[in-house]
Amino acid sequence: MTLVLTNEQASLWVRWIHTLRLGHDPLNPGSEYRQGTDSLRCDGGYCCLGVACDLVDPDGWGYVDDGRDSFITFDGDQMEVPTRVRLAFGVDELETGWNGWTPGDRAISNLNDFGSSFPEIADIIEARLMTAVVR
Repeated sequence: MTLVLTNEQASLWVRWIHTLRLGHDPLNPGSEYRQGTDSLRCDGGYCCLGVACDLVDPDGWGYVDDGRDSFITFDGDQMEVPTRVRLAFGVDELETGWNGWTPGDRAISNLNDFGSSFPEIADIIEARLMTAVVR
């Protein structure tokens, strides 16, 4: 995978990596991200991909209650990274675009949901990003 990024997109990648490492957005010191699993955001926790969504638009979250279940969505999606977030990062697919780059060919969401910490995921993203970006 090769990425050609604008300065704004590259800055967003760096911000995401730092946010995952720190547990808060360095540009918003009052923010806090506790790791969650199984959806972009739930019960006060975030998937690493949910953190990416929040950095693009902290007001993009919604709440759905269909009478059986209730869940938090971003641009109407509970588990998928919405198009505008992918575009903000300069990729067609923020999730599956990383398949083949992660240990054991696991998608980033699988790393998140099955035991990798935010800092570990940040290290993987950073290492792969440095080899993918065309300057």
